[in-house]
Amino acid sequence: MKKTVIWSIVAALAGVLVYFAPMKLTQDVTAETDIRMVLNVFRVDNGEPRIEAVEYQDMTAEQKRELMAAMDEDHYSRTLETLFSDGTIEDLGERMLSIHVFDGAKAEIIVLTDSGRIAINGKSYRMREAEALIGRILAAME
Repeated sequence: MKKTVIWSIVAALAGVLVYFAPMKLTQDVTAETDIRMVLNVFRVDNGEPRIEAVEYQDMTAEQKRELMAAMDEDHYSRTLETLFSDGTIEDLGERMLSIHVFDGAKAEIIVLTDSGRIAINGKSYRMREAEALIGRILAAME
């Protein structure tokens, strides 16, 4: 009985560690995938809210490699909210970068925000260095 309780606790702790383990953004992104991005910048000019959108449709092979290298540097992790989330992000910050990844019939949507809140395929996650990652991705697109 005592061993069963101990093993149950160990299994529960292992499950928690696996659940909150850092994950990479590039796990499903390869050089063959088609990637499209949209950057939304939220501003207030003279009391008027504005959204500036910049689309990145055609990437060179070099830009795609730089994008994948930038995405490979950072990790994201689940939160308790991830279990019940629908991908809604409340605190966007100043910039929001939507990355659309197409691989045949499969499509993946990654949304990065300055606030460190991200969404991947309808689930919310946390990324500590999301603002820096957005900057590195935009630098790769220049």
